[in-house]
Amino acid sequence: MEKKMILFWMLFSGIYLVNTAFVPVSNDNSSPQAPDTTTYYVDVQKSKIEWFCEKHTGYVLFKSGYLKLKDDEIVGGDLTVLMDSIVNCDIDYELMRLTLQNVLRSKEFFNVEEFPVSTFHITSIRKMEGNKYCISGNMKLMQVSRSVSFHCDLNIDNEVLKATSDKFIIDRTEWGITSMSKDHVKSDDSFIVTDEIILKIHLVAVAR
Repeated sequence: MEKKMILFWMLFSGIYLVNTAFVPVSNDNSSPQAPDTTTYYVDVQKSKIEWFCEKHTGYVLFKSGYLKLKDDEIVGGDLTVLMDSIVNCDIDYELMRLTLQNVLRSKEFFNVEEFPVSTFHITSIRKMEGNKYCISGNMKLMQVSRSVSFHCDLNIDNEVLKATSDKFIIDRTEWGITSMSKDHVKSDDSFIVTDEIILKIHLVAVAR
C-alpha cells in the first residue's frame, strides 16, 4: 500500500511539473505591433511626370509606385513609369503630334516595345527646411541606370500624400539615347531634339 502511494505521488508530481513547465507557442501572429512605417501607394490616375525640352512639352504617366514614411518623413520608395503613355501637349495639329509621340516611343528613342517601363528607386533622402526634401535615386531607362537628384515638396492631409518636385534636368544621352543629338548626329537643326530634358514630378498617393 505504501509503495502504491509513493508511486501515485510520483506520477501526480510528474504530471504537475510537465503541465506547469510547458508553455505552448502561439500560432497567432496578429498581436498588435506599432508599425515603423506607413506606405503610401501612388494614385496613377492623378499622378504624372511633366517633361520639357527646347521645342516641346508633354507628360508621361505612372504604372505603379509607393513611398514609405516614418513620422511623416520620407524614408524610401519606388516608382514605375509607363513609357508607352508619353504624350505631347504643345502641338495642336494632330498628325504632327502623333508623329512626334510615335518617334519618342520608337526604337530611335525610348523603344517602349522592348522596354515598356522605366523605374526610379530612392537611395537617399535629406530633409531640408519645412516640407522640402532632397531626394536621390537610381533612374533606370532601357536597362541603363543613372543617379538622379531633385528637390521635392511633400504635404499630407487625411492620409493623402501630395508631392511635387522642382524642375530638374536629365541628359538623355547618359542613358544611350543619342538619336537626333547635336553631339552625335549631323543633321538639319529642325530635326535636333535637345539632349537635356527637364522633368517635374506630380505625385498623389494614398495610405493603405
